[in-house]
Amino acid sequence: MPDRSDIIERLYTVEDPELGMNLVDLGLIYGVAVTGGQIRVDATLTYPGCPFGSIIIEKIKHALADFGDVTVRIIWEPPWNQQMMAEETLEELRFAGRIR
Repeated sequence: MPDRSDIIERLYTVEDPELGMNLVDLGLIYGVAVTGGQIRVDATLTYPGCPFGSIIIEKIKHALADFGDVTVRIIWEPPWNQQMMAEETLEELRFAGRIR
């Protein structure tokens, strides 16, 4: 059975379909819990109307499917903001002109 660090490591392979960067460095993963064969990932989106929510949920489930049963909860508190990103990711997006 994987532990929390195994799951987070795998989540680094899941990219946001719009930005092409991983969800962990974007600050979109809020929590991971493992109980028996059950995995719960608490994640958020950059804004409530994001059209990629269902795609992101499916990508997370697919990436973790071989670890066990996966539930993804999209939560909105605290609201996501740019300061939740890894510094390197923030700088890369600024350099590319994708954010201010």
